[in-house]
Amino acid sequence: MFTSEEYLPTKPLDSPITITNKSAKFAAFKVWSKYPDLFRADPQCGIIPAGGTQTVNINYQNPVKPTVEYYVRVFAALVDKEVLPEEFRAEKTATPKNYDGENFLPVQFRRAAAITPLPKEVVIIPGDKIPLNFECKPIGAEPAYSVMTITNNHPQKNLTGSVIPTGSQIFNVKWRSGVLRPGKSAHLPCMFTNLKEEKEEHWFLTFVVFIDSTTLPDDFRKRIAPPFVYDGARAIEITFSKSTSTEPSPYHLKWQALFTKKATVPSAEKAASAEKTEDGGGPPSQTGAPTVTDADNPAPVPAPVPVPAAAPTTTAA
Repeated sequence: MFTSEEYLPTKPLDSPITITNKSAKFAAFKVWSKYPDLFRADPQCGIIPAGGTQTVNINYQNPVKPTVEYYVRVFAALVDKEVLPEEFRAEKTATPKNYDGENFLPVQFRRAAAITPLPKEVVIIPGDKIPLNFECKPIGAEPAYSVMTITNNHPQKNLTGSVIPTGSQIFNVKWRSGVLRPGKSAHLPCMFTNLKEEKEEHWFLTFVVFIDSTTLPDDFRKRIAPPFVYDGARAIEITFSKSTSTEPSPYHLKWQALFTKKATVPSAEKAASAEKTEDGGGPPSQTGAPTVTDADNPAPVPAPVPVPAAAPTTTAA
């Protein structure tokens, strides 16, 4: 049983189990999970002497709200010597074929508190009831792009943000983490590899915290792991739509260059000149000139792109 503070990522959760050897021989054990990236056992395998016990801690990485039924299996075999059988060793990822018994442990979750809502000074579009949609060409044809905008409406404090996609191998986002000054907005280009038809549910998990300085907190420097301390979080649902058009999507040409070559942050003068050249007059007044510090993928912050309307859908929790 794991007790989670919320169904957005938090610090990993622990749940210990105890294995007792009531036989007169040595007992070899191995803890196995179909989802090794989610559940980690410490120790994963070992030898228990006759009459002895072993406590094994099961660590759940707590990435997102559980969407399937999980379980952990414990295999045991009685052996004459204090030597771990080859197929019980940790580096062997398959389940043992020869064992004297096993215990099938269903994993249960208990929710301890509500999801931490975003502070009222933070606006994310798409967000809330609007999903982040990728308009895909035929599967494998080319990556699909979309964009989300985050705005810091706090009058005094800087905003630190961190965006983590649940499918880190198939999604990418510029400005994984950074600092946004008061009254400013940042446009976050997002990419879907589109290598195969994605049938699983995915989210862009966004964490924010207000700070007085312009230094990125250590917790927000991690590329994949979520921060442990934050003022609010939001799971933005990802949806997909199919396109048969031969023309590039609205975001394709605009954002493709950011993901295919390493960009640098231009000076304020060059950025203003580029915006004026591209859009014929500079960025809309409601966004201001975005000022961000990018910890992972330094990139220019382009003028905003109109976000296509999407059908309302249930907020991902």
